[in-house]
Amino acid sequence: MQHGARIDYKTLRRINPEAARRAVLEYLASCGHNIAETARVFGITRPVVYDILAKQGVGNLQDRSRAPHRQPYKTSAAVEDQVVAAKNKTRLSPPATPRRPPLAESLGRQPAPALCGLVRRQTL
Repeated sequence: MQHGARIDYKTLRRINPEAARRAVLEYLASCGHNIAETARVFGITRPVVYDILAKQGVGNLQDRSRAPHRQPYKTSAAVEDQVVAAKNKTRLSPPATPRRPPLAESLGRQPAPALCGLVRRQTL
């Protein structure tokens, strides 16, 4: 690679994160494990190069899941199915006003704060 040449790591990462990390590791090996030079060529910081090396050490260059490990207040699948069935049966949806929504009345229960979000997720 020519002196001063740059590789756009962010564009590579948008296309394929695992391949972008592999490219950084290959360049790092070809330049004699010079962390600063590798970071400069890819336009990233040295800690990012160290993070990539740590991922290689674990043996997984893929992205981690961003989903939370636990969701203690998540609506159960049974209640979610009941809400969706009531929505489909009554064709009502939660209104934007803070009063008791007709959908909750058809379920015969107090509306949960997440009722609007739950119905919105199911209709997307």
